[in-house]
Amino acid sequence: MNFKQIDQKKLNDGSLRILLEVETSQLMYLGYFLESLEGFCNYTTPVRKEPILQVDIVPDYIEDTLRILEFLKDWKLENYR
Repeated sequence: MNFKQIDQKKLNDGSLRILLEVETSQLMYLGYFLESLEGFCNYTTPVRKEPILQVDIVPDYIEDTLRILEFLKDWKLENYR
């Protein structure tokens, strides 16, 4: 998938907030994958009409979620269209 992390910060509650810049055509697909991680993280598009996802990851699942995102980043989605 075509996305990159553009920012990261630790929140007061221990959660990790990351901002991902996502190719517009793949934004919906990444959203579906993140939706399946219910309980691990939540996401939103903080600025409408910009291909940026804000992902807040709960403390217990930071490592797992980051590994999943790395897998998705290396996955060639273009091969499945």
